[in-house]
Amino acid sequence: MIRNKGFSLLEVLIVIAILAIVVSMGVSVYHDWIKKNQILNNTKLLFSSLNRLKIKAFTEKRTCGLYWAASPTKTVFLRCDTDYDNQITDSGGYEELSSITLDQEFYFNAGIAQTFRFFKEGIAKDLGNIRPVDLSVTPRYNCIVVSKMRIKMGVWESGECHVK
Repeated sequence: MIRNKGFSLLEVLIVIAILAIVVSMGVSVYHDWIKKNQILNNTKLLFSSLNRLKIKAFTEKRTCGLYWAASPTKTVFLRCDTDYDNQITDSGGYEELSSITLDQEFYFNAGIAQTFRFFKEGIAKDLGNIRPVDLSVTPRYNCIVVSKMRIKMGVWESGECHVK
């Protein structure tokens, strides 16, 4: 009696097909997980930067803020006024503290201004919100609301940032 001690070609192809299906589902979930964490981390980074600028404006008694060239963008700049005209965009009249390069593009809505400024008292001048361009995934926090006295994180739903 002859015994076959191996797998047939058909059995091997079925196992490979099943593995391909499982891996393709895993890659999709992993991609969404990466995007969700990038948005969450970027939101937290922007939130902490805005709070840092607010505290800096209050303690150093000068105008500080966040500046961006266009919205949406991946790059923002942390600046403080040096010539005490309450502007962080005039040439030579500001100190650039640092820049932030984000993993995802974000919309910055501050009326017509391209800044979120905090005056010497720590009160916000340019009010608005920040949210990611890509809303296909929803992390715990994905937007920021800047009001005169507070900076809050929330979730973007139905065209606005809902603070938790």
